[in-house]
Amino acid sequence: MTSPSSPPGRLRPFDLRRDLAQVADLVESCFAEHLDAEGREFVRRMRAASRGSSVFGWASAGAERISLPLNGFVWELNGELIGNLSLIPAYAHKRRAYLIANVAVQPSHRQQGIARALTGEALQYIRRKGVKDIYLQARHDNPAALHLYHSFGFSEQTRRTTWQCSQRLASLPPTPDQASVAPRRRDHWPQQQAWLAENYPSQVAWHLPLDLKLLQPGFWGALLRALGEDRLRQWAATQDDHLIGVLSAQSSPSPIVRLWLAAPPEHDEAAIEALLPRARATLPRGHTLTLNYPAGRANAALQAAGFQPHHTLIWMHKSLAAS
Repeated sequence: MTSPSSPPGRLRPFDLRRDLAQVADLVESCFAEHLDAEGREFVRRMRAASRGSSVFGWASAGAERISLPLNGFVWELNGELIGNLSLIPAYAHKRRAYLIANVAVQPSHRQQGIARALTGEALQYIRRKGVKDIYLQARHDNPAALHLYHSFGFSEQTRRTTWQCSQRLASLPPTPDQASVAPRRRDHWPQQQAWLAENYPSQVAWHLPLDLKLLQPGFWGALLRALGEDRLRQWAATQDDHLIGVLSAQSSPSPIVRLWLAAPPEHDEAAIEALLPRARATLPRGHTLTLNYPAGRANAALQAAGFQPHHTLIWMHKSLAAS
């Protein structure tokens, strides 16, 4: 029962079998301008699952790749879903956690308190579960969402920009002066691993599909790559015989190739100039290269390499321990 000042309609728990198709429609209509390659793949998988009989098999198989709406809350009005909030169980920093995702309200029903009601209900649900840590991501250019989350006590942790490129280079451009590019060597791994830890810190690494075991050299890395569906190519850039960066290109059956750049701040522009054209020259047709990187770093070099910023997300956290 809603109070007279409440928005029209009702809040109820998300039903995976019943609501999946409508949530896909809602997410696409609300975020049409902002969906990147992974977002479009997310919506496509939801629609495919809603038309089949193997919804739960799809959810289990894909849970490691995308934020699947297995739980959460919706706002329903006259049989139509006009609001959604997904809750994704997670394990962050060796603790149980939840990720709030896919918070969407139809434009014609915004500024009525629906997103606030959905968020408040989600926090109460998480509190009843005894989980203390809650995470979410909000676009840096969405002041209304940021104001809402700050009002609930969420604090900013870091900012990340997703860069994209879908244009394949017809030929490999010359390597920049005093730099050379070759396949990553075994002895590059310790430095590569240290740089990856700096560029993909613990605040974000727990939620990214970055598996260091898959990138490591030697028998076990090769075995994991052979057993999995992902394919990996890695290149190292050196300058004056010193390693300045390593790029890993991780492809999967989806039309997305994820790039992981290991480079220090003082060399990332030179590493980008040398390495990213190599990835573009080997890009499979119909695929999109994506790179998640710290916001504000090497913007000019990334654009010069043919990449465009898709969005910058603010990673936020709230602890219920002090609530």
